[in-house]
Amino acid sequence: ENALKHGSPSEPVEISLCEDGRLIVRNDGHTISPEQLKLLRNRFERSNTNTSGSGLGLAIADAIAEGAGMTLYLRSPATGRQDGFEAELVAE
Repeated sequence: ENALKHGSPSEPVEISLCEDGRLIVRNDGHTISPEQLKLLRNRFERSNTNTSGSGLGLAIADAIAEGAGMTLYLRSPATGRQDGFEAELVAE
């Protein structure tokens, strides 16, 4: 839902499930600064956006990942792009 809400409405959200078990979600959109990216795991934290929401989505995803013994990586720009956002869930 976050990728749809915060991404570019004219570009699709990419979802990949890799053979090694990694789940990657990418969306097109503005680049998020490294400082802001670190904060997005915190409850009620949002990047600069006009989109509605409470800022809980990535905090919940991070808590679920941690509880399952997984790691959630957040990147901006998305891998191989000049902009966008990427969330990668890795079983470690």
